[in-house]
Amino acid sequence: MSRPDPMGEHLIEFLRVDSRLIHGQIVEGWLKFIAIDEVLIIDDFVKESPFEKKILRFALPLNIDLEILSVHMAAQRWADISASSKRFFILLQSVDMLSRLHECLAPLRAAGSPSPAQKTPPVNIGLINFTDSKEALTNSVYLDMREKKQLSDMLEAGVEIFVQTLPSNEKTPIGALLERLQNFEKGELNE
Repeated sequence: MSRPDPMGEHLIEFLRVDSRLIHGQIVEGWLKFIAIDEVLIIDDFVKESPFEKKILRFALPLNIDLEILSVHMAAQRWADISASSKRFFILLQSVDMLSRLHECLAPLRAAGSPSPAQKTPPVNIGLINFTDSKEALTNSVYLDMREKKQLSDMLEAGVEIFVQTLPSNEKTPIGALLERLQNFEKGELNE
């Protein structure tokens, strides 16, 4: 990722949805690829769990700060986060948390200021775990109907969303994957 210019660009280096939050692919893959100062986890449930906070802190290198905020708290502080001199790697555990953050940022976008603080930055979808109610989008991303709708709504709002497990993997736009899955469900198997 390129460094932002000092004319007000945000220092959110990366925003990723990953069911496992901090794990080997994050620490050994992404954090060695992207220079960051802080991992910011935005999750209502983790924010309230002292045990999970300790586990996540233990999983990170000591030279990287960790902060955990609820969706509401992150939205309230979004302008400050975006304008900070810290370089952030933001993690969310679910598409639902991402969608809620995007919705909470809507009033900032509606204010009409051209600041990057109003925008949801490009979103990397890393791993979304399988459950019985979900369909495979890729070998590491499984979505239910609600998550598909949430991602589609964010795409329509202009958010860039892509699947990329590791920095060495190619970015695949989520819109193309959703369209392919929809065509498959309709029985249209054109490549």
